[in-house]
Amino acid sequence: MFLATPLPASVSRLSDGCLLAVNDAWLAMVGRTRESVIGRTSVELGLWPTQAQRQAFADQAGIASEAEQRHLLHLAQGAEHRVRLHAVRIEAVPEPLLLVLAIEIAQELDAKRARLLSEAALREANHALERRLELHAAMEKLARVGHWTNTADDLWVRWSPGLYE
Repeated sequence: MFLATPLPASVSRLSDGCLLAVNDAWLAMVGRTRESVIGRTSVELGLWPTQAQRQAFADQAGIASEAEQRHLLHLAQGAEHRVRLHAVRIEAVPEPLLLVLAIEIAQELDAKRARLLSEAALREANHALERRLELHAAMEKLARVGHWTNTADDLWVRWSPGLYE
């Protein structure tokens, strides 16, 4: 099941991050061969910039049954991948292991950025519309004119505040 998992997955020693097993999806994401990674640490491979950062992540997996963090991993040929890592500590003999699943989140982050930009543009457009409506109301009042609407399916005539006044 581990090898067939479509998500990139690895099993490493909790103590030093030495990789003991990786699945094909992990190899495809990292761009390396199984032979070149097994027995090496994730810091040696350049996946983590420092052992301290890797250890901080591993320590979090020891606090809760599952740790989730977003990371920028450095992969083959200097490529960077934004991933969400899910880690589970496995109590094994002779020492604890760390099962890590990675989910690429670049598209998720791009969509979130686009949503935030769209929301900001919508707020600005709403403010501009509010300013125009206030100006229009002031012009109606000053000119002592107004307008009304009455759609074909509406029984009521709706007067603008300027016309009503």
